[in-house]
Amino acid sequence: MSGRFFTKKNLILIAVCAAIICIRFYFLSAAFNQNVMLGGGDAADYLRIGRNIANFQVYGDQNANHPTENATWRTPVWPFVLSLLFLFSDNLILLVAAKCLFESLLILLILYLFKKRSEFGSIQLFPFSLLFLEPQYIKYSVTFLSESLTAILILLLVLMVVFYKKSQQYKISIPIVAALIILCHPVASFFVIVLFGLYLLYNLKFGFKLPIVHGLLFLLIVISWPCRNYLTFDKGFFMTASQGTTFSKGWNEKVATDFTNVDGDMSDENMNLKYIGMQTLPRQDSDILNGSKLYSKATWKFLETIPLSEKIKIALIKIKSNFNPFPEKTKAGYLENLGTLFRIFYAVAFVALIVRMFRRKFNFEEPTDRIYMVICSIATGQIFMSVYIYTGLRFNSIYGLAMLFCVLYLCQDFFGRKLKVRN
Repeated sequence: MSGRFFTKKNLILIAVCAAIICIRFYFLSAAFNQNVMLGGGDAADYLRIGRNIANFQVYGDQNANHPTENATWRTPVWPFVLSLLFLFSDNLILLVAAKCLFESLLILLILYLFKKRSEFGSIQLFPFSLLFLEPQYIKYSVTFLSESLTAILILLLVLMVVFYKKSQQYKISIPIVAALIILCHPVASFFVIVLFGLYLLYNLKFGFKLPIVHGLLFLLIVISWPCRNYLTFDKGFFMTASQGTTFSKGWNEKVATDFTNVDGDMSDENMNLKYIGMQTLPRQDSDILNGSKLYSKATWKFLETIPLSEKIKIALIKIKSNFNPFPEKTKAGYLENLGTLFRIFYAVAFVALIVRMFRRKFNFEEPTDRIYMVICSIATGQIFMSVYIYTGLRFNSIYGLAMLFCVLYLCQDFFGRKLKVRN
């Protein structure tokens, strides 16, 4: 029995798993030593909301049994998942370790589903263990931010769409996962709409029933959160209270000169308020949603003051910045450098998509062409989001796992076809 267990294949698998575990614990330890997971900002907001849900079963951030407008700054999927972790412990070290374990199990499940639905053998799956070590994913997996969970949900959606015909019994999960991605991180909205829209168009060839049912299910889940915010606060339909702020940060007189893909969200959101006769907005909880409306109104007023040529210039600057794999402002650390290397690979995948578009007609019955459909959806989603607000290295990190999966699959397909030709 022991002789059969210690085969070359099993030993390689054990070595790969051990290396992954060691590297993950190293980054977890490094994050603890640098107080990354204990920092403030967005991560602290998620912690407050998650704790409030666990203690009072209410979506708020003031450790009280009533909802708060400030909590609507964050969409609900990650805070609700985090609240479940709070049921086991309040210790932040244990919480982030539990998050890493939970996400690792999700990636293992995705790899299991991938093996089951594809024709890949165990040896062919080894390169996909790199998913555990994708640097942009790792960076956020050891924090309380929502980027890492969003990346995993996107990877799951990609797997289900690419291998759709081999998983008919699971098709109802596609609109559910697509909607959850938006409710985990709205910056993925355009990508999801494009990919899910292509999925619905593909299914029109089989009739109208599935596209209509799946489309309605997707819409009902997505709009449930804006409806909740409207019914709770009676101040309009908001996906998040941040939508006015992000719009203002993405369109103002400083974007053309100061925007970078490192800190595109660091500009002053108050900059456009002068166009509606204000300087700053009150930050009381009861004014958060109304403040979002004022930021949007002020930004539209700013857009009315600049010519079309200036609008196009700003949009192109943000798009170029989005697809630049290199940090446009110095970011120290070898994990950042490794992230740049991976982003170069992803940029090559975008170029491969352009080349593929001119070679022959797409056949969406083939998984390889569906991979290109995913890459096209990511590129299109990034372009639209760049124009609408902004993206950059942080927001684009949610596509890291999906892009790595696509690159690895295309490499396997390319070299597999080369070997067949030689044989």
